[in-house]
Amino acid sequence: MRMAGWPDNLAVRWLPLLLVALAAFAPGGAFAASPEPDSPVARYLAARQELDAATDVPPHALASPDPTFRGIVLELRGEIVAIITPEPSAADSSPTCLLLQTELGVTIPLDYAQAPEMFRVGQRVAALARLCDDPQRSGHFVVEHIIPEQDLLAAISEDEAQPREDSGLAESNSGEPAAPGPPADRGHPPLPAAATDLYNPEKIAVWQEWIGRHNPRLSESDRELIVRWVLYHSRDFGVDHRLIFSVILAESSFDPYCVSHAGAQGLMQLMPGTARGLGVEDSFYFPENIRGGVQYLSKYLREYQDKSNYEQCALALACYNAGPNAVKKYGGVPPFSETRRYIVKVTQQFYDLYKAGYP
Repeated sequence: MRMAGWPDNLAVRWLPLLLVALAAFAPGGAFAASPEPDSPVARYLAARQELDAATDVPPHALASPDPTFRGIVLELRGEIVAIITPEPSAADSSPTCLLLQTELGVTIPLDYAQAPEMFRVGQRVAALARLCDDPQRSGHFVVEHIIPEQDLLAAISEDEAQPREDSGLAESNSGEPAAPGPPADRGHPPLPAAATDLYNPEKIAVWQEWIGRHNPRLSESDRELIVRWVLYHSRDFGVDHRLIFSVILAESSFDPYCVSHAGAQGLMQLMPGTARGLGVEDSFYFPENIRGGVQYLSKYLREYQDKSNYEQCALALACYNAGPNAVKKYGGVPPFSETRRYIVKVTQQFYDLYKAGYP
């Protein structure tokens, strides 16, 4: 094997995350024109859509690839730190291996069938890849499409890169506008005595501000009560509150009256039957909804507590999203695109909050 450009130090690299923002503020405030229909970047974007690629994969989950990823296409971005090519005289037909290092220092081996002349060590790329099925190349990803990252950033459309204007309605976890819920006529619930002084005002304010960024329509008092109830029930059921905040964001974007097309309701999107089983009389009454959702998720976190941290979290979230019967039927995370995307989305948000030092 020939190895090119292996660096002396593979410590974690905090590479700049401002490339997309810089691309957004091109001269005149406009993005680059759409790529030519038959250009490599156009083919890449078409493949990303056709293959339903997961574009928000948490890098820490790739350090030891989980079977959760098997069968789905992931978009992987990072810097090429080495290119390993097979010897011309080699008896086997091993592919070229590009070692890709993400922003968090996780190195991912990418098997690339074509000659790597168009790529070089130190270049940043974006790749669509699948987890390799060959047991001899466990942990490798097989490249479907790959392009220089700068080409992808230049081609990102305005609709994809810029936030949409507020439509006045939150979106449900189905991606459809949430149906209006019942009026908030029950008033604010009394907080348990243990919750009134559970955390200091600075901590409450941090989470209030975070929730307000995701749902500015919530009143300040509602944001504070949501924070306090999440902190209280998370402590009560022994769950990291950052995980609960991440689940609520993915489920309802902090809309207490969110309703999905399947009928899931409230902040934590409880199905009516599940809510009844948890003793939740009104899923739009967010103290009950939060308590029921935290209780339900904590049950499966305990059930899989003998697993690794990531696998425990992934399996519990799969139970929450697809139901425990589906997880049992498939002996793990079911092969549902929605469920796998949900796991990726929640764990990425959870990790981002942890990395950012949210209290």
